[in-house]
Amino acid sequence: MTQIQIKNKVDKSYDLINSKYKLSIVEQKLVLSIISLVRKEDDEFKNYYIPINQFSFLTDNRNGVRLKKHCKNLMSKPLEIKTPKGWKLFNWFSHIEYDNTSSTIECSISPHLKPYLLQMQENFKSYDLQYILNMQSEYSIRIYEMLKKSEKIGYLLINLVELEELLKVPKSYKRYDNFKKKVLQVSSLELAKYSDIYYDLEELKTGRKVTELKFKIHKNKHNLVEEDDYEFNEFRSNILLNYEGKRVFYHSNLDRNIIVKNSLLVIEESNKIIEKSRAKELWNFMFNHQNLILE
Repeated sequence: MTQIQIKNKVDKSYDLINSKYKLSIVEQKLVLSIISLVRKEDDEFKNYYIPINQFSFLTDNRNGVRLKKHCKNLMSKPLEIKTPKGWKLFNWFSHIEYDNTSSTIECSISPHLKPYLLQMQENFKSYDLQYILNMQSEYSIRIYEMLKKSEKIGYLLINLVELEELLKVPKSYKRYDNFKKKVLQVSSLELAKYSDIYYDLEELKTGRKVTELKFKIHKNKHNLVEEDDYEFNEFRSNILLNYEGKRVFYHSNLDRNIIVKNSLLVIEESNKIIEKSRAKELWNFMFNHQNLILE
């Protein structure tokens, strides 16, 4: 038995990216990590053997127990793909088997996925697996893939109801303010923080109701694999130099102005230092939205 190490690239057809399914964040990462083992030029799927320590998002000493739970869920959650004549449903995997002695899983990908993962010459997208592994929202990964599909034209225009259906959001998210807070704002921050792209969002209305969304896609240069962080570091240095003690940015989620104090980001009204993880998020967001920096 030859064990396979997870590689970096995920190759998915446009139809697979636009399919309807509902997976948790761990289930999505599990699927994508295994899909990354497939080479698009292959004629057939193989049986894939992967040590579970390759799945960096399974991090505690009950990995085997957790893995079984997620795999059982995966086998009960089909995906739906639109076809010229209608639709079709099938599972991601034909089988998944766990070997407790070697802490290894063996799996076979459903043969119904062959047109969407193998022998692809056009209408597919490749991206680096590492861009999604740190995301914590299941919707961030889905939106990331949709935007990567439209990256070359620079934007994605999509009907709001269609997006909700693709993401299979719960009924409570059908209220736009909930959808915006739980899906759009979270994905905007996560893509800016972790991935190679970020987006600006334009809400298009029919009357007073938001009915379409236009995602304007930008290259996130400082997050590119092996990319030099020179531009980001220059930006940060200039902010620290020129904004000491001054307002830098208004953060709508906090409903507070952000100032720089002793090289740290501080909430103006409370003089409270923003915790390190949130500060990193804000630095990335400010770098990608420099037009929002306060004069």
